[in-house]
Parts: sequence; structure tokens; C-alpha cells
Amino acid sequence: MTDTDPPPSRPILVTGAHRSGSTWVGRMIARSPAVRYVHEPFNPDAFRPGICAARFEREFTYVCAENAASYQDDLRRCLEFRYRFAEGLRTVRTAADAVRTARDLGRFAFSRWRKARPLVKDPHAVFSAEWLARTFGMDVVVMIRHPAAFVGSVKKARWAFRFGQFLEQPLLMQHHLRRFQTEIEAFATKTADIVDQGILLWNVIYDVILQYRNRHPDWIFVRHEDLSRDPVSRFSGAGAGSRSRDAYSGRCSSATATPRRAPPVRVPSPSTSDRRARRRSSRCLRTPTGRCARARCAHSASWATRRRVRTAPP
Repeated sequence: MTDTDPPPSRPILVTGAHRSGSTWVGRMIARSPAVRYVHEPFNPDAFRPGICAARFEREFTYVCAENAASYQDDLRRCLEFRYRFAEGLRTVRTAADAVRTARDLGRFAFSRWRKARPLVKDPHAVFSAEWLARTFGMDVVVMIRHPAAFVGSVKKARWAFRFGQFLEQPLLMQHHLRRFQTEIEAFATKTADIVDQGILLWNVIYDVILQYRNRHPDWIFVRHEDLSRDPVSRFSGAGAGSRSRDAYSGRCSSATATPRRAPPVRVPSPSTSDRRARRRSSRCLRTPTGRCARARCAHSASWATRRRVRTAPP
């Protein structure tokens, strides 16, 4: 296998903005016995060198052809389920660390033996999605969430964002975020209200995703609200398989599947997203700046696609 060859099984990338349901979707697809879940290698706060030794210093690190040499080999090893035992061992400080390292090693070994299909769930990789798809032959699933629900969720979690991280990445600004440079510079030099932060962040991320949609008709774009309204048929239509459908159904009815085996994923009720969107539209988006006008226009029915992700290797 050469450095430019994709892994034997086409990996899956589930990305989009954070707080958009990517964990829920990733866990449900990973219920397939042919798929193994990999959690956020691009997240600087979730660095586990045994799983992926590439070090991402910033949130939303942008990887492209110009800077790929620093990340490509480590990401390839991760997608091939090659656990770096020495690096993982060096992080062991407590008994809990030792248990986690042994568990990760066992899971990677088992996944490699099963020739499982890796599923990377990582909203921090959203700006690198094109490079990941091109380099590793990944099938891409992009989550979309109503801007009011996104801003309300960020506000509730108090997830402030340091916009200077965008300015510290000249390639990202040059390739994707140039049109937002003035606003990003202003937010990088002041402590903005968290609602305004969420509005700008939503527009930045989904402006790039709108470009993706125009360039990549083969990618899957899924609205969180659509999945919440009809998860069973939507997950089936996405090729998540019967175990994903049964896992969800088991949470809704004790007469279905075995809920004990379902992963610990918080599943919204079908009407939750609509209620939250209406509530947060009135509370969160009544700002003097009116910066969500563009965001609301982007969140339309035309975003959704109904392409199928095969969970079995091609």
C-alpha cells in the first residue's frame, strides 16, 4: 500500500457544526457490525496519541495539500486501526488510564481483525472534509442544524469560541473564510456576546458547507430536524442498517429490540427540534445586528439529500 492509497474499506466521515447531532448519527451508523466508531481525532481537547498521534493545536484545524505532511501518516494509521501502543502507554498516569489504554488497544485490534469500516465522527474536521475525502476515499455525511437551535444549544452549554484560531490559520482564511475576515478580526479582539458568537460561527461553518454541497453532489447532507421527526426511516434510508433502526426503536418502545445493547446516545424525541427551534428563534435571534438573516435563508429543504451510505465495505 502506497501513501496515496485509501484504506482497504472506505471510511465514513460524519461532520458538520458541533451541537448538530453528529454524535447521535455517528453512533447510530456505527451500530452496524461492519463499522467501528472513531471519536474526534481533530479535537485538541480529546487528544489520545495511541489512537491518533497527529496533534491538532486548534479547534477546526484546516488540513489541505499544503500542510498535509504533518497529519497524513498518523491519520492513515488511525483509519487502519493501527494502535500506537508506546504513545498510548506514555499517557498512563492512573489505573483508569491503564484500563482505557487496554480497551482502546483491544478495540483497534479487533476492528483490524474484522476489517471493519472506520467511521470518524468529528465536527472539528469540517473544514478539512474535502482533503479527507480526497486522500482517504471517505464517504462524507454532513449534519445541518437550524441556526436558532444551534445558537440556543451553544448558549445553553456556554461554549464560547476563540475566533483568533481562524486567523492563526492563513490557509483556512485564504481558501474558505476570506469573506468573513472583517467580522472574524473584530470578534478576535473583543469578548462578544455568546449569541453573537454562535451566529457568526454558524454562518462561517455553513457558508463553507454550502460550497461543499455545490461541489460534491455525492456527499450526504442531513438536517438534524428531519432525523428527529422520522429517525427510523431516515436512518434506514441512509443505509445505517437494521441494528441502528432497532437501537433507536428500542429506546422508544420496550416491545422492540434489546435496549441494553444500545449505545449511550441521547436521542431527541421527534418533536423536540421543532419546539426548540421555535422557542430559540424568539429568544436568541432578536439581536440588533440581525446577522442570522443569511443563516435562516441557508437552512432550507433543498439542503437535505437522500443518498445511501453502505455500511459494508465496497
